[in-house]
Amino acid sequence: MRRTASIMLLALVLFPSLAGVVDSGSGHSLSSTQNLTPTANYGRDASLHLVTYDDDLYLFWSTNDPLQAPGVDHDILYKQYKGDSWGPSMVFTSDDTGSDFSPCSAIFQNKLYVVWQTNDPSISDGTDDDLVIRSFDGEVWGLVTEITLESDEYPDHDPQMIVHDKHLHVTWQGWDEKNSTEIIMCRSFNGETWSSIERPSQDLTENWSPRIASAGGILWLIWATYDPDISPSEDSEIVAKKMSEGTWSQHLVMLTNNTGEDDLPEVCTFNGKLYVAWRTNDAGLSSGEDWDIVMRWCDEAVWNEEVFELTPGDVGDDFWPRMSSSTERLVIAWQTTDSGISSGTDTDVVARWLDEERWGPIVEISPGDDERNDGGELLRDPVAICSFDGAFWVVWETNTSLSLSSDYDSWIMGRSISFTEETREEQNHLLIVMVGLLASALVAWVLWSSRSRSSRG
Repeated sequence: MRRTASIMLLALVLFPSLAGVVDSGSGHSLSSTQNLTPTANYGRDASLHLVTYDDDLYLFWSTNDPLQAPGVDHDILYKQYKGDSWGPSMVFTSDDTGSDFSPCSAIFQNKLYVVWQTNDPSISDGTDDDLVIRSFDGEVWGLVTEITLESDEYPDHDPQMIVHDKHLHVTWQGWDEKNSTEIIMCRSFNGETWSSIERPSQDLTENWSPRIASAGGILWLIWATYDPDISPSEDSEIVAKKMSEGTWSQHLVMLTNNTGEDDLPEVCTFNGKLYVAWRTNDAGLSSGEDWDIVMRWCDEAVWNEEVFELTPGDVGDDFWPRMSSSTERLVIAWQTTDSGISSGTDTDVVARWLDEERWGPIVEISPGDDERNDGGELLRDPVAICSFDGAFWVVWETNTSLSLSSDYDSWIMGRSISFTEETREEQNHLLIVMVGLLASALVAWVLWSSRSRSSRG
């Protein structure tokens, strides 16, 4: 009996993969953490955005640090990562006289287009917040163009972009002066002219956090709304619409209809499906009374029935989900205060991935128990993620205080997560080989033991 146990133990030592195969089908590793903006900061670095263009990774952000950008307003900066190191910071909105926030980008007709929110009267009309856009061909940045109405006097913000059916589509949160409510606006660009502005949120009241995605040949618009006509419990819900033959459908898809708050949606396409994640405090969708991250997905215009919880059984708040995908997997990162999935009592950034229909474990991305507010429930995109060169880069806003106030100094940190590719077929083959070797060892031991007893008899 002791010899059998010894052989089993030896087999597990020699073949450790037999002791536990990763459910996600891949292992992972994290690069060292880097400070991407100065830690001795005299302002706030926020509104983070990552994009891959022309084999380089670009990081855009907004800052009011006078040592990084001229003046005392908020300006947008960017830097490039070429695969081995990050380059210097470059001022994207130089010589302006207003504040610039919320950069977002898309690749269209071989150019990098960047849209952002500004109240600078030199590049937009009036003193309210407007949306402007410019393109980059790899060498030169083009002229700035305003895409919101020049005659309005109300704020436009939170722009999002996607390319679909040979058009660049932009959506944002605007204001309906007639009904005094926030609405979702959209317009598209064919490379020469802009379409008229559409209002797909119709007569719904208080609409925010628009997201736009193209999946399975369908253009989807996702947003959060607070409208008593569609939510009897008078809480916020996540809704969706799709574009059909160039126009937005009148049919509103209710992704939630419950007694809790649902907001901060995020979208991503993976393997032809559209994935929508958001935060909720509805006990009917997630465990406990805290904020959790949940998800639904759509395959060929058919939505799955059950809401999937990414943070089951935790006891802290989870918020600001952000997603990116490659051909192999989808990775979602978010902030959490749950000490069960992160270190210490501060706010940390964690991630989880979907690989071949299986979810991997929750992994802590930001340094554990560093007594910093990594990410945090702040107002302007405190975390971003992007697939690049076989890995996923995650960046986040951090500071030296646990305060969630927006009036502190902060800087940007980042690191990448890489995966060791190993298909399920390879794992099964390896498992079969290991079991065969172990069986051979056991048979050999049984024969040897029998002969030993016979010789002694």
